[in-house]
Amino acid sequence: LRLRVDKVTDLSLLAKAIATQPGFTGCVLSDNDGLLLAQSNADNYGESWGAVAGKIMTQVRESVQLLDVGPVDAVSLDIGNDTVTIVTSPNVILSAMHEGKKLTAAQLGLIRKIRQEVTWLLTRRAYAGR
Repeated sequence: LRLRVDKVTDLSLLAKAIATQPGFTGCVLSDNDGLLLAQSNADNYGESWGAVAGKIMTQVRESVQLLDVGPVDAVSLDIGNDTVTIVTSPNVILSAMHEGKKLTAAQLGLIRKIRQEVTWLLTRRAYAGR
């Protein structure tokens, strides 16, 4: 990622940087209450997606608990022509739209790393603006 995640103070720049990475087409960052924090290339449904991504993860976690396979921190969904991978943390939900029907291990590692950095960013300082 060309944009140093640990130096980001504007989540809009981060969403744009994610959306322009090879294999990715868009990004939505929201908080756990469904508030849209930033988006890039998701204008048609960014606000709505921010509101439902947390609910999707909650439902998946509750269902997977019955399988006793451990915690779930990422889910990929095939929605029409789009594939979206959701990764969560205690204070942010990162939804990355990507090309194709598969997410590579490197792509998943990248969005998990970014999620970790954004979590740090939002726990250490206040975010204002869009």
